[in-house]
Amino acid sequence: MNSEELIYEDNQHLNMWWVWLIVILLTIFMWYSAIMQLIFNTPIGTNPGSDTFIFIFWLLFGVLFPIFIATCNMLIKVDNKCIKIVSGNRLLFNRTIMLNNISKAEIKTYNPLKEYGGWGNRGFGKNKAYTVSGNRGLQLTLIDESKVLIGSNDPESLLEIIKTMIN
Repeated sequence: MNSEELIYEDNQHLNMWWVWLIVILLTIFMWYSAIMQLIFNTPIGTNPGSDTFIFIFWLLFGVLFPIFIATCNMLIKVDNKCIKIVSGNRLLFNRTIMLNNISKAEIKTYNPLKEYGGWGNRGFGKNKAYTVSGNRGLQLTLIDESKVLIGSNDPESLLEIIKTMIN
């Protein structure tokens, strides 16, 4: 048997409707602008950008940004040695927390904007949060007294597993 056998896995996706609304509206606008100016030669607005400018903005906000947002997920993996927190697109965060460094674990309901400034890899100093959506997670207190909040779809199951592993 592998000594690092996967015990728990949770894959969370960005599921805030208002974020998707902004992304969809921006994407539609960028595609519309690019098609009108680059294909039909009909610039949008009274002071339109150059074709190069429109093409770059279309590429950034009509193609790459929606792909980036679609890949904003977080994977939590627990094995018998550690918790791995991985950003789905690998650009935002990757963190490994050894189980023997955890002194306390508890479920926490939090205000992402007020307490951490939003979702993602957030926090300052010894107070970090890794979240992609929602307002519930597992608050870990580490041996060095730093705190790590891990957003979770099912913090109860994650807590049960962590408590079993650290006791």
